[in-house]
Amino acid sequence: MITLKKKLGVLALSAAMSIPFSSSAHAAQTSGSTDIKVNLPDIIILHYISDITLNFGSDIGQSANESVASWTVAWDGATSDGSGELAVGNLDDTSNELGDISPIDVTLPNVWAIRGLSSSGTATVEITGGNLTLANSSSSIALSDFTVSGSGNTSASITADLNGLHKTTATVGDVNLKMDVSAAALSGEYDTSGTEYTITATTI
Repeated sequence: MITLKKKLGVLALSAAMSIPFSSSAHAAQTSGSTDIKVNLPDIIILHYISDITLNFGSDIGQSANESVASWTVAWDGATSDGSGELAVGNLDDTSNELGDISPIDVTLPNVWAIRGLSSSGTATVEITGGNLTLANSSSSIALSDFTVSGSGNTSASITADLNGLHKTTATVGDVNLKMDVSAAALSGEYDTSGTEYTITATTI
């Protein structure tokens, strides 16, 4: 049996539920900022060619007209009183005199490249190996005065730009040398027999 007291309680609850609840006008909030740091190590990547062959074009034939000569000839075939004879001291030059071009200044283009990271953005590139002798039996060719070229510098040791890690921004360089063929007496291949030059790249 519902009493008057219970009826009044139900009415009060119904009235309270009919009033809409409003959200809080003030929300709690806080924030914090974080700095991010990245430490990258020195990185250097060296690209190089490990075997190089220099081909001096096709076979060459040249001639030099040494003018006129005359001799007195006896009936037994002996000659005397000659003029115009050839001697190593009076031979004329050919049209493209090969004997006078040694040593030859040779540039090996684009045979090394570097890329990477360093505190200065650069690296040293050094070439070592000294004088090399290429042999073909008893005949030889001497190589000397090795230098490297890159980033506008040429020396046995240069400073070159790294330009980051990407291959498309790498620094590409040359090797320069002198080739002496004055002791070459044979055609064919001349080989260093395991001797080579070495390129070393070091971050700065």
